[in-house]
Amino acid sequence: TPKPTATPKPTATPKPTATPVPTVTPAVSEITVNAKKVADFNTYTCSERGEEAKAIVLQLREQQPHLRGTKPMLEELRKNYDFSEEDILFAVYTSGWPEEALFYANSIIKNNNFSRLLLWDSLNDDFSYIESDVRYALENCTADWGQEALDHTQWLLDQDFGRSYVPLVESLKLRLFTDEDIEYVLANLTIDWIAE
Repeated sequence: TPKPTATPKPTATPKPTATPVPTVTPAVSEITVNAKKVADFNTYTCSERGEEAKAIVLQLREQQPHLRGTKPMLEELRKNYDFSEEDILFAVYTSGWPEEALFYANSIIKNNNFSRLLLWDSLNDDFSYIESDVRYALENCTADWGQEALDHTQWLLDQDFGRSYVPLVESLKLRLFTDEDIEYVLANLTIDWIAE
């Protein structure tokens, strides 16, 4: 009598493999924001026209004071010159802008009570200066950070902000003043605090 054969075990259905997500190289316009974060633009690659664009940047900077920031210079090259975006970025960010950054830092400080960190953010984000130029500006500008904090506090008091300790300190922290700046304010501010 033939022996019964074993029933074959069902094979597992293979799990579907995930379709690989293609990597997308960002368009030049997408790297513009990140480009200014790079410390050394001298390694930024460009075509031979990059050096030509850089020469134009240096010339324009001398001849047209309204182009003293990286943002207006970028706009000028994009609007009026036929360079690739890569060459424009190379030209603007390898030209060095420490004196221009210092000029804007002093202009901001003259009209506003900024903390060091708030001024850093403004120069870096609003004006698109690279880190080395911002650092130069902050190290050489006319600001006395404790006095900036004190002047801002006095402005708040003049606006009827109130004389409660905690809200004033919180306001200074929102303006990114350091603990040292706030201590300077508390040591030099003549005020009768109102208890909360």
